Amino acid sequence: MAREIGLGTSLQASSTAIFTSPSGGSIGRMRGLSGPTAGRNDVDITAYDSTAREFLPGIKDFGELNFELVWDPVATTGHSSVRRWYLANEIVNWKIVHPTTTSVVTFDGYVKSLGPTYPMDDALAAAVVLKVTGAVIWPV
Repeated sequence: MAREIGLGTSLQASSTAIFTSPSGGSIGRMRGLSGPTAGRNDVDITAYDSTAREFLPGIKDFGELNFELVWDPVATTGHSSVRRWYLANEIVNWKIVHPTTTSVVTFDGYVKSLGPTYPMDDALAAAVVLKVTGAVIWPV
């Protein structure tokens, strides 16, 4: 079983569903990537003649993906695109590329929140949350 560290992981985005190159569309200066976190609701089907609580699995919800940018609001490394997609309510194609580039996760999602911070004595940063819409395609 392969083991990797996260260094070198990239997040790529395309509003056209076409990734023009292996590194094209990368969101630069990103750190702290986590998710998407899959989950589902429990559907309670317990009836009066049940002997214990009964449940069915609900619809899959692939949740959210969170990351932080070392923020540059005019950067050509995807930061201005993230802001534009947020303002336009645009659903974008996303791809997480693991460091070996043999393992890729793809999904559609929109920028749910974008929160820049301006610390006095630290790098400008922006917390970003993507909401996944539809299924996530995990590596086989």
